[in-house]
Amino acid sequence: MKFKGLILVSLGACSYGILSTLVVLAYRAGFSLSDVIGSQTVLGAFLLWLFVVLGAAMRKKRLAWPSRKQTLMMLLTGTTTGLTGLLYYASLQHLSPALGVVLFLQFTWMGVAINAVVTRRMPPVMTLISVFVILVGTVLATGLLNNGSISFHWSGVALGLCAALSNAIRVYVSGALAVKTDPMMRSAIMVTGGAILTSIVVPPTFLLDLSTFQSLFLSYGLPLAFFGSFFGMWMFAKGTPLIGTSLATIVSSMQLPVTILLSVTVLHLPLEFIQLVGVVVILMGVAIAELKIKTNKYNSKRSLV
Repeated sequence: MKFKGLILVSLGACSYGILSTLVVLAYRAGFSLSDVIGSQTVLGAFLLWLFVVLGAAMRKKRLAWPSRKQTLMMLLTGTTTGLTGLLYYASLQHLSPALGVVLFLQFTWMGVAINAVVTRRMPPVMTLISVFVILVGTVLATGLLNNGSISFHWSGVALGLCAALSNAIRVYVSGALAVKTDPMMRSAIMVTGGAILTSIVVPPTFLLDLSTFQSLFLSYGLPLAFFGSFFGMWMFAKGTPLIGTSLATIVSSMQLPVTILLSVTVLHLPLEFIQLVGVVVILMGVAIAELKIKTNKYNSKRSLV
């Protein structure tokens, strides 16, 4: 079961790795932040609820709703889904993409730290080694060591670190909240929470313009909703309870190699040898984390409610 969870979380991480390329392409096409975030969360929530209802109809069963307390907690914690995107995209207004990615990937050690604080247990040595290797690989993969002209703004750094913390909380909660609830239902409720938050902060005005909605939906809206809110969220909801939040946070770094691959093949950005080395180092870090499955039982199943 833990190997299955590892595969599911890896697929979810790869799904999230596709998003940055889609966002860049959407910006190049003239769409705004509200268009990008709105399509990812609002359309994603609609897509999830559609599959929840269709799934119940096909099984000829009534919807199995969680308790009122669980639903409220999932809505509240689901706001981290939208908050992560808002903070990360805001940070990129002040930072270079390379430095922005480095800051965002800090959620690997933040997730391990959150798990250690909540469980009141020190992470195993292999977990700490894995996190260190992944962070080294992240710096190499983004090419920071070969770029001496990196500039940053302290507000951008703060936003990037807050985005990393929000993402770490999202990964943690996806495996610790209402674990007995159907993963599709859980994903739908949490993404709805994210959609509510983003709609308040950056209203999805594209819903009021038919031409903008049609062009956005048929080009980038549906892919953003599918990879960002539907498939990725669903994979994390199914896989994280099987392997534990600490390991899920580490495996989430798999999104960076996917991002770099698409940046080169789709966006035609340059790729240096040092970046390839970084990708290999990241994969090594993930492999070290996978060994943890056989060596200890640190990541145990649990439920917040």
